[in-house]
Amino acid sequence: MADFNISHDGNWVIAGYITNGIIGVDIAKVACPSNMTDMDYIKEFLSPEEMDYLMNSSTQKLLDFYRIWTSKEAYVKAIGTGIAEFDLCSISVHLLPSAANPEVYIKGKGSDFKFKSGVLNAESYVYCIATSPESECAFSTVDFLDFI
Repeated sequence: MADFNISHDGNWVIAGYITNGIIGVDIAKVACPSNMTDMDYIKEFLSPEEMDYLMNSSTQKLLDFYRIWTSKEAYVKAIGTGIAEFDLCSISVHLLPSAANPEVYIKGKGSDFKFKSGVLNAESYVYCIATSPESECAFSTVDFLDFI
């Protein structure tokens, strides 16, 4: 069964297509709303373990927040539900300093999905791709400005 998923933010679009399995993708601009401080914004969306990591271990709090967020969103999109219907705190994302890709746990158990995470445009955008374990993933990104 083939599947595809698309996400956009700002000038960037990420699209993923898979010929056998399921896929979810997300991209996000690394910025917080102007009416909130970084930590106030971050606290609204993370589990206690993720907050502990950001407060005590992360050297790039806002960037790491978006690495966590895009992992959660890519997973939720891959399983076909919306973020409004899913308890995002039941997903625990572990960022490892030596690894580009996050480890993701769902309700305390390791996820069956594979995750690929990265940054674009000098770390001003973060993306994540979640695929079912048997899948090989092809993806591309497009800057809207390429079409102007």
